[in-house]
Amino acid sequence: MLLSGDATNNVTTNAILATVGSTQTLTLGVNAQFTFTVISSGDTIVNVTGQLVATRSTTAPVVIQTPAVTNHAVTLKWQSPAGQLYQVLSSSNLLTWQTNASNITSASTNYTWTGTNSASAGFYRLAH
Repeated sequence: MLLSGDATNNVTTNAILATVGSTQTLTLGVNAQFTFTVISSGDTIVNVTGQLVATRSTTAPVVIQTPAVTNHAVTLKWQSPAGQLYQVLSSSNLLTWQTNASNITSASTNYTWTGTNSASAGFYRLAH
């Protein structure tokens, strides 16, 4: 990618898109000169040089399905790339959390955890 034309960018090298693991990085060179008028025509010049760098994760987001509760058994289901490690934590007040399960993994993209909750209400969270 070469920026040119009305963008006023004087960089002659292409943009770089690199992927390392699950992170993509886009690097764009910038070398632009802008002329402004403050007192007399063209009396102020601003040079902008450097790079614009953007990153993004290529890992698919976690998709959590609606939890199910049957006879005090709580079932959580979610989708995520295979082989990820998760923890399920629970709380009765959103302040204090206890670990219900750790190192949950799956060979597929579908994950499931079932545990018991004897309380009348509870909160659960999934930690990666």
